[in-house]
Amino acid sequence: MDAPANDPGTTTLLRLQKMDNETWNRIVTSYFDSIYRWCLEAGLDTHNAADVSQDVFFSALGSIHQYRRLDDATFGGWLRRICQRRIVDFRRKKAEVASGGTDAMKKFSQLEAVRRNLTEDSIEMDLTDERLLSAIAKAQTEFEVDTWRAFWMTMVDGRTTTDTALELGLTKNAVYLAKSRIGKRLRAMLNPQKPESPS
Repeated sequence: MDAPANDPGTTTLLRLQKMDNETWNRIVTSYFDSIYRWCLEAGLDTHNAADVSQDVFFSALGSIHQYRRLDDATFGGWLRRICQRRIVDFRRKKAEVASGGTDAMKKFSQLEAVRRNLTEDSIEMDLTDERLLSAIAKAQTEFEVDTWRAFWMTMVDGRTTTDTALELGLTKNAVYLAKSRIGKRLRAMLNPQKPESPS
């Protein structure tokens, strides 16, 4: 569907640029169906098409003073270019949300790996995400960086002791000790009733 054939005249544009509400409402009524259709044609569903259409009008209202008939073949063409930019923005934000979802899943998997390794000996602990994250954050401050990395790479990322030792420049024994010491520390924080055995 094309934009309305009759573009707003000079007087109407001047009123728009002065933020005349009545004139603006007429523009929205005249062009909404076209912009909504452009969004649908771009693959947006009806809900998102309506939201993006509203964003187009907000953008147009904010930059109406920049519109010059000499710079654009038609007012509808100007709106269409704004619409295309808002559709690109929508897709970018959607991709960012999807990426955030991937990060969230990764974080969930990491917590599950820690939880699984800490309960291998069937110790009864309240391992809610909140308590587990708090314990991890506290424990991380108590150990050297390489010690913590050795623990995380083997216990959470599933790396082998040999690969971890090679990458960090540690002995395999140092990696084993890192796993043991940090594992014991986390268990002690999460199960304070049970005394921590000496390393």
